Amino acid sequence: MGIGNLLFFIFDFIAIIILFLLKKGYISQILNDSFLGNISTNIAKYTYSVYMCHKLVFAILANSLWKYFSDEVYNHPILNIVYILILVFIFAIFIYHFIEEPCAKYLKQKFFNNRTPFSEQKNYYNFSL
Repeated sequence: MGIGNLLFFIFDFIAIIILFLLKKGYISQILNDSFLGNISTNIAKYTYSVYMCHKLVFAILANSLWKYFSDEVYNHPILNIVYILILVFIFAIFIYHFIEEPCAKYLKQKFFNNRTPFSEQKNYYNFSL
């Protein structure tokens, strides 16, 4: 990779970041104003849950479906991918709504409900400029 290609990549990357931060450009408009934007927002909610449960789904499938029905798995690989995606998203939605959200609400009430905002806290150091 030459220095020209590297500079081109860096400037393009910076331009893309600036466009997304300023919410300019066609992709930002699509993601903000359309049905596709709502879908992407809802999918983004579940990404951590997908990360947490995908290995579990693979382990379950490896020890059950793939072990006993290996011929079907090899004969229909696309169907196998569809099964994986469906099961991962079902588990992710379950984990998000029944584990992640209740834990976040509990922790928020437990640790952050009775705090005073930083702007209202007393300044113990009394720095004056």
